[in-house]
Amino acid sequence: MRINNEDRSLSSSARQALRHIPQQTAYRLPQPNQRLQSEEKVLLTRKANQLFGRGEFATAQKIYLAVGYSAGLRKLAEHYMQKRDFLRAYLLFQAANDQKGEIALRERFVAVLKKWLKN
Repeated sequence: MRINNEDRSLSSSARQALRHIPQQTAYRLPQPNQRLQSEEKVLLTRKANQLFGRGEFATAQKIYLAVGYSAGLRKLAEHYMQKRDFLRAYLLFQAANDQKGEIALRERFVAVLKKWLKN
């Protein structure tokens, strides 16, 4: 990540931390597939739930996103929270339109940033 003039007022450790943030930190989440019939969505959701149960989270995530199944996305977000993969969890809460989960993680991110900047 490039350091701009505003960043020069930060401590050297804060500037060092900024270098590790990837250029693209925001991801565009796909819109649910509008062409799927409700029966197809039900079948795909069942399949995704089976995949989730077997631990095939990446494939389950693709299906949950394709059908727009917010409960499945929330379940995945909670799974990634337990695994301490907070960015992925945040993005999944966002995709699920779960503002409560999103806000909770945002507050954690701010707390971490404050701690980094304090040090």
